[in-house]
Amino acid sequence: MEGVDGGPGRGPVRARPGGHIWPRRRQKHSEQVMYRRRKVIIEEIRSRQAKGITTPTTVEEVELIRHRGQLYQLLQVLLNRQNKERAS
Repeated sequence: MEGVDGGPGRGPVRARPGGHIWPRRRQKHSEQVMYRRRKVIIEEIRSRQAKGITTPTTVEEVELIRHRGQLYQLLQVLLNRQNKERAS
């Protein structure tokens, strides 16, 4: 993954033990919630990509799930799927 101006993307940097781009600070609760929501959606997209589904198709499928309800409902659907996959 490539970042800004050809530098490393966030994924590889965060994947290293203790790796972070900027000094860590205590986030507001609302920031933590939004980060978690984005993370769940990104994980779902990456999971579908790993199964061989193209990125545009994957994003479209996730958007279809989201259009059935609110963002909160999308997160609940994705979290339930992830929990079922981990359990099996």
